[in-house]
Amino acid sequence: MNNNKNKKWEDYEGNIPKEQSYINNKRLRSDLIEWLNNEGWGNALAYTFTFPSGDKNREWVMNMTKIFFNAIDKKVYGGHSRHRKPRRCQRINAIEHGANNNNYHIHGIIKVPSNGFANKAFTNIDRFRLMMGEVWESTVPFNRDITPYRYQIEEPNNPTLGHSPEQWITYFSKTMTKLNPEAICLNTLWQCNDDGKSLT
Repeated sequence: MNNNKNKKWEDYEGNIPKEQSYINNKRLRSDLIEWLNNEGWGNALAYTFTFPSGDKNREWVMNMTKIFFNAIDKKVYGGHSRHRKPRRCQRINAIEHGANNNNYHIHGIIKVPSNGFANKAFTNIDRFRLMMGEVWESTVPFNRDITPYRYQIEEPNNPTLGHSPEQWITYFSKTMTKLNPEAICLNTLWQCNDDGKSLT
């Protein structure tokens, strides 16, 4: 029996000493990968979204990412996404800032919903992928009325990409280092039961 199933990320994160040594961050990344792989990402989408360069910072990127995923959740769960105990799509995002701190982008993975509370149209992986692209192009403020910034949304277990969900998770957690211990965006992370409600 897997005792790590449905374990919250904070249960791992809280065991990491505050001082950010190389060893501690290496352990943090290892724990992150273990936790994610225990979540089961068989029916999921992997993605990369690129943000405008220039005078931007992590807080701005987090706010834009939150706007994006709030819109995704509303498409999938309607009013349920705004309840006191909301239903949302399970996902995790890693923020990368690029070599010169001016090329922000996020990598992440999101589960395609399969419960009875979700809009039935978006329990289909192809419809869900198309919807994500449409929301990125039309809802995120900096994409309005211009050619949208680059994005890619694929199935992580697509053999043509040479990735499995586990390989994708290992790739996008690569920035979890002593130089960037906060690579994972906890503000937009959502860990939930199969019905979309938070574990907390």
